[in-house]
Amino acid sequence: MRSTIMGIDDKYHFGLNKGLTLKEVYQGTPEIDRKLLKDFLLKCLKSKLVPKSEEFSLFELKIDEDKIEVIPEIFNPEISYSEQNQVYLGNIAEKIEIYFNHFFNPNWYGIITHFQEFNSGKCVIGGNPEYILWCINKAEDFNIDLTTLRELESLKVYRLKRLKLEMTKLNHYKYTTIIEEEFFKFKIQLFPSNQH
Repeated sequence: MRSTIMGIDDKYHFGLNKGLTLKEVYQGTPEIDRKLLKDFLLKCLKSKLVPKSEEFSLFELKIDEDKIEVIPEIFNPEISYSEQNQVYLGNIAEKIEIYFNHFFNPNWYGIITHFQEFNSGKCVIGGNPEYILWCINKAEDFNIDLTTLRELESLKVYRLKRLKLEMTKLNHYKYTTIIEEEFFKFKIQLFPSNQH
């Protein structure tokens, strides 16, 4: 049985984007939910898909909603923790950026971990018009008309592209998100099965 045609403000009733409107899924948001971003980065740290550089064996990362603290290994565990008793790492912002940014874009490892998978009914992270295209082609009860598609195409899509780290003091980094705005065009022809 076919459902009704989705309007721009209608909510998904299935899938990863359940509870989000068609417009929210299409567009994303220029304001990233920092708790969601933190949770995503913590998941990335546990991933075995992207190899970590050698330096990663010399420290642990403590991630908050706006900063990352590097906790270096100590030389002698029997001596109290101090700057003299820890591995000196210098500014490793670029090495941390490179690691995390593998998760935001397809890369030569073949990893396509979309930040959008962390979307929930309360928060949206990055625009994902490709998901709408997938729904048009594959979802049995998803219907949309050409007018709604054109209305969506007139809106900007906010894509979370990468992280940028800046060292604020030794072993402490502030991180920000780089979001690009773009327009998206659906390259499809609607058939009676997915429009009225």
